[in-house]
Amino acid sequence: MVPEVLRFGGHAVKTWFGRLSAPYKLTFSLTTKCNLRCSSCNIWKQETTHELTAAEIDTFFMRNPEIRWLDFTGGEIMLRGDLEDIIKSVKIRLPRLFQFHFPCNGTLPERTERAVRLAVSLSIPKVVVSISMDGPRDMHDTIRGKTGTWDSAVETYRRIRAISGVDVYFGMTLTHENVHHIEETLRDLQRMIPGLSLRDLHINVAHSTFYYGDPEIVLPDHLEIRHVLRSIQKSRGFPSNPVLLLEWLYQRRIPSYLMHGTSPIACQALSSSLFLMPDGSVFPCTSWDLPLANIREEEYDLHKLWNSARISRFVELIRKNECPGCWTPCEAYQSIIASLYRPRTWIPS
Repeated sequence: MVPEVLRFGGHAVKTWFGRLSAPYKLTFSLTTKCNLRCSSCNIWKQETTHELTAAEIDTFFMRNPEIRWLDFTGGEIMLRGDLEDIIKSVKIRLPRLFQFHFPCNGTLPERTERAVRLAVSLSIPKVVVSISMDGPRDMHDTIRGKTGTWDSAVETYRRIRAISGVDVYFGMTLTHENVHHIEETLRDLQRMIPGLSLRDLHINVAHSTFYYGDPEIVLPDHLEIRHVLRSIQKSRGFPSNPVLLLEWLYQRRIPSYLMHGTSPIACQALSSSLFLMPDGSVFPCTSWDLPLANIREEEYDLHKLWNSARISRFVELIRKNECPGCWTPCEAYQSIIASLYRPRTWIPS
C-alpha cells in the first residue's frame, strides 16, 4: 500500500528529506461567493472583491508550473462564470499535475457535470470531486440553510459518478450536531443511490478559522468521536487505495487534535504547500490568519516569496508547533505523506 501512495505523487517523497524548493500542493479558494447559508461556515458573509481574473490565474499557473496537487475551493466555485477557462488553464499551464480536486455543495448539478466533463475531456490527471453532505435529508437542509439541497447533492453525485475517469464521494464534516448521524446519513443515501457504501462517505472534522469566517462551532468530545471513528474504520476495513489510506490515517489522529488543539503530525504548510485566497493573498494555510503577500505584487510568481527570509521565520514557527494548529484535510494529507516513514504515523492516537 505504501508504494501505491508514493506513486500517487512521487514528488511528495522529497518531503521526507526536508523543505521543498517550491510548493507542490496549492489550495486555492476561487471565490467567497456562496448560494447557501451554512451554520458551520461564514464564508458567505465575506465581501467578494478583487477576485483574480481567469487571465491572472492563467499567468499565475504559467509562472508556477511545479504545482502537482491542486485543490480548488470556495465559497462555491461553480458560481464563477469563468470556471471553464480556469480549468483549461490548469491543463495547459500545469504539466506536472498529478491530482486535481475540488469540493462543491451540489446545488448546481448541470454546471458541476459540465465542469467535470471538461476536466476529463482535457485529460487532466486524477480528477477528484467531493460533494458536501452534512447528514440525513432534513438535517442536511437545516445545516445548509436551504430546503432541497440534499436532493440536489444526490443528483450531482449521480451525474458525476456516471462520468468515467472521476473519483467522486460525499464529504461529511463532523460537528457536535451530526456526529451521531453517520449511519443514518448513509442509509438515506443508499435508498437513493444503490451500491453506495461507507467508503463513498469521506469524513472529517469541522474547524472554526479565519478562512471559514470564524463560525461558532461546537465540536464533538474527543472520546465521543474516538468511539464513532473506530466503529467506522472497523466497518470499512483496511483501506484499499491511496486516497482511502490517507483518510484512514487522518481519522486516526482526529481525537488527538480535539484533545490537544494542535497538529498531531508535523505540518507541511510553507514546506510543501500554500493557501491562496480569491484576491491573490497568500497564506501559510487555511487556519493561520497570516497574510504573507499578494501574488499581484509578486508578479504572479511564488518563487521569490517562497525562498525569502520572512517565510523561513514562519517555517520555523510551524516546525515548533507554534502556529494556530489544525487537522483539516487541506493541510493534513500532505503532512501525513511527509511522515509515512515514521512508525508513529501508523499508531492511532
